[in-house]
Amino acid sequence: ILLIMFLCSVNIVSAAIVKTSTFDTSNEGWRILDVNSTGAYWQNGEIYFKNLRNINGRYPGYLVAPSDWLGDYSEVYGGTFSFDIRIISTDLAVYNDITMFGGGVEMYYDLAAPGGHHEIQMAQGYGWKIYGSNADATAQEIQTVLGSISKIWFMAEYANYWKGDQWNKTYYDNITFSSDKTEIPIPGTLMLLCFGLLSFARFN
Repeated sequence: ILLIMFLCSVNIVSAAIVKTSTFDTSNEGWRILDVNSTGAYWQNGEIYFKNLRNINGRYPGYLVAPSDWLGDYSEVYGGTFSFDIRIISTDLAVYNDITMFGGGVEMYYDLAAPGGHHEIQMAQGYGWKIYGSNADATAQEIQTVLGSISKIWFMAEYANYWKGDQWNKTYYDNITFSSDKTEIPIPGTLMLLCFGLLSFARFN
């Protein structure tokens, strides 16, 4: 009986995807930050970057979000910004890994270890900092950025050389904004089933 009561009292928890790029068939408009706005390379469901210095003679290189990623993401506050990153080689760790601009505020996030899957909480106290002052971003500042995002940059050059025929490639996939996790009430039909199970358990 106690087990049935517990199961019937638990709501379903869900996080809604607000915006995502999976790169299944193309680079989806993501580009390399350079003077020519070169499109990001695409291969097998990932986008990647290779040695920006061979394009315009400067580094580090950044991947830049397309226009359909910009705008109002207020609902994402308290949610997550997630992505997968795969790095061939690295010898640079002095630049901001992720930079977001919006409402006159520029904030950044540095990854402890850049490779693998990452889910970054979009809220105060989770590592976002203000460019220039390096102060922790406040809730208001993060909400200001999310309310009118004008740029999203990903660090894409983690080495200043190429390794064999792989260059200094950095791959990204599954870039996603998700809203806060919310509890979904149990549907009425399921509640009736729970009451039925409780009644059955009580009289047997």
